[in-house]
Amino acid sequence: QMCFRCHSHVDDGLPGVTKARTYYDWYDTEPMSISNTAIYSQMTATGNTHGHKPHLYHNIHLLNETQAQISATKHVECADCHNHHVVGNARHEWGSTNAVSEAIRGVSGQAFNTAALSTTNYPTDAQVSNQLAWKTYSDYEYEICLKCHSSANTNYATWGGTKTGATNQPRWTNVARDFNVGNQSRHPVLAPNDAYPDTATYGTSKVYPGQLDAAIWAPGDTMYCSDCHGNEFAPLPNAPDALDYTQGPHGSTKEYSLRGPNPYWPANPSGTLWTLDMVAAAGAGDPLPFCANCHPAIKANIVHQKNALHRSSSCVRCHTLIPHGGGMSRLIADADSSMPARFAYNNDKSYVMVSSFTKRSATAYTTADCSISASGVSAGCTGGGAKHQLSGNKTGANGTGTWENW
Repeated sequence: QMCFRCHSHVDDGLPGVTKARTYYDWYDTEPMSISNTAIYSQMTATGNTHGHKPHLYHNIHLLNETQAQISATKHVECADCHNHHVVGNARHEWGSTNAVSEAIRGVSGQAFNTAALSTTNYPTDAQVSNQLAWKTYSDYEYEICLKCHSSANTNYATWGGTKTGATNQPRWTNVARDFNVGNQSRHPVLAPNDAYPDTATYGTSKVYPGQLDAAIWAPGDTMYCSDCHGNEFAPLPNAPDALDYTQGPHGSTKEYSLRGPNPYWPANPSGTLWTLDMVAAAGAGDPLPFCANCHPAIKANIVHQKNALHRSSSCVRCHTLIPHGGGMSRLIADADSSMPARFAYNNDKSYVMVSSFTKRSATAYTTADCSISASGVSAGCTGGGAKHQLSGNKTGANGTGTWENW
């Protein structure tokens, strides 16, 4: 409640003595920005079904608390992510760095020795835990997030509850595993992704400039967790701080706390799973998949447009439900390997139509680069013409490439 004395609006209904003017602090001496005063309204129970919920916890955070204390006593309070003694008002610089901004400096976290797992494709919880170390002052935003959202927190799998579905998987995932630099695909949270073109193997996490919104991203950029997670009405990371929505993952009414103009994944606002046909039919101002916030050319992708079945199938028949990163390139899902079930829609790996995948350059794919799962065969992915000829798990060389599996 102390923080909300200033970070609120006069008419928010905050208990106790409220401030005199909305865009000033409680003492009515220092001006405050529009977004800084919107924090209370975003974090109340009514406006915060999927964000952090400090209103549920009171006086649990300890000064100089340890990771063991965090894991043993679930909580999130303002001081877990902010240090009011050294806080500043400068936002983070999207794209150019993933270092902590003034808003979150001076906060503890978990450092991740990424070099140790740079050749490990989607490591285990144990492998990740061995490379995490407590840090009194975080240098990167993700280090703050890893305190709770990685296996540094020994109870991370239970904190978020469970998803309904075939295997009742936990809602939370170990983000240190998801973003590990050795993964075949990942968003560049821990380190940049290399740029196209590369060698004939088209190695880990390469991105082609045309796959990105050039107004926001370029190959070699890094990301913050809060570039994707925050209030659903927050602008894209490169937008000016001109809307009445604070930056950062404070509160949200959208699942996964997705931000930006299209906070919808894996389904549209009506609950229908996204397909490329739906994207193609969208008009100006219509909602689009969350991916389109940064990847506007998804409907023009050559593989996406190969045939009618690609266009009419839901995105999560081929791609992971959790788009952080994974064990196959292009965020491809795997129906019959070691991919955790939570990466499949409804935790059901049999819904995925891909068994093995070979990465090529953006324009060089053929039907022989994808081996189809049993559900893909049932859906009609195999056969003659423009359909795939291979099914089941494949390993080893595939022409000039290599078959990938989780």
